Amino acid sequence: MEVDDAERACELLADAGIAAVIEGGGSMRVPQGDYGPADINAMLVQAGIAVSHLAVKCPTLEDAFLEMTSSRVAEQEASNYQ
Repeated sequence: MEVDDAERACELLADAGIAAVIEGGGSMRVPQGDYGPADINAMLVQAGIAVSHLAVKCPTLEDAFLEMTSSRVAEQEASNYQ
């Protein structure tokens, strides 16, 4: 997502329970949750924040694999130290 005021957008979304992350400049990442892209867009535009780009990114097979294996590795490492 690209907006004209990422910090203000993050604060607004946080107030709605949405954990957005600023990635640099006006770029933001918003995890999937209870609100869809249209809802998030409407919230930001109603608050006077210009949204110039909004796209839904589906995780790739590689993303899913890395998420699954990295959590298992972390669990195994943690159990080795206990």
